[in-house]
Amino acid sequence: MKILFPTDLTEESFSAIKTILPKIISSDKPTEIVLFHVIDSTGYGSTSVRDLSQILMDDATAKLATEKKNIEVTHKIEVTSAVKVGHYDRELKWHVEKTNPDLVVLLSKAKHGVLKYVSGQKSVNFIGELTAPLLIIPIDFELDTISKMGLGIDKNESPTLETLYKIKKLAAYFESDVKMFHVSREVNETTDFYQHISTNMGFGEIEIVKDENILGGIQHWRDNNNIEVLITLTQPKGFFQRLRTGSVSRELVKENLTSLLIISQ
Repeated sequence: MKILFPTDLTEESFSAIKTILPKIISSDKPTEIVLFHVIDSTGYGSTSVRDLSQILMDDATAKLATEKKNIEVTHKIEVTSAVKVGHYDRELKWHVEKTNPDLVVLLSKAKHGVLKYVSGQKSVNFIGELTAPLLIIPIDFELDTISKMGLGIDKNESPTLETLYKIKKLAAYFESDVKMFHVSREVNETTDFYQHISTNMGFGEIEIVKDENILGGIQHWRDNNNIEVLITLTQPKGFFQRLRTGSVSRELVKENLTSLLIISQ
């Protein structure tokens, strides 16, 4: 299992990674950790850009080398690192496509995590558009293990065979049970489609939750079933599509109340 951790090199970021690693890695399964950092090329002046980039590159490489050694000694697992220069979301997407990790983990914290991206300070294009599953963990969320995951299903984003493979691979690694659910605003909505999907996926019966507030219904179902990670499926959309369609994934990230596994189909 190859797991990629983006980091901004701050002590807070490294501390968050150290906190979450023992809770998500498997001690008896092969695991490779990748520490990833992007030096933001935007905002550089026209003078000595190359020299500044090299200074930042050397500094980032040294900090990642130190953290790499600390993780290897503590957890006895393989650790690699990569530093890129460019736009964060683009470099992250390119690196994921090139190296094909099984999972990307973002630790959600206002100063260094994904919150600054969904709040508009930076691009959110990578959310829902990575080729690898993206696990977003609020560092203040009390995640001890990943033993129960909840998969939300919608008619417009039914799971593909490739998605099913990714979910089952992650569930096997975490030794996690997967429950399926659907939140519906419609009182008389037929459930035949969802029951058919649940039967084909082999995750047991799907639970239909009736709630006019989709986010509220999701959170209530999660709490009632002691779910540690919610799984949401997305499809890459163009800019205007993203404006028209309120993304449940983004709203859940903004709430910062639960760990969220986003899989782009």
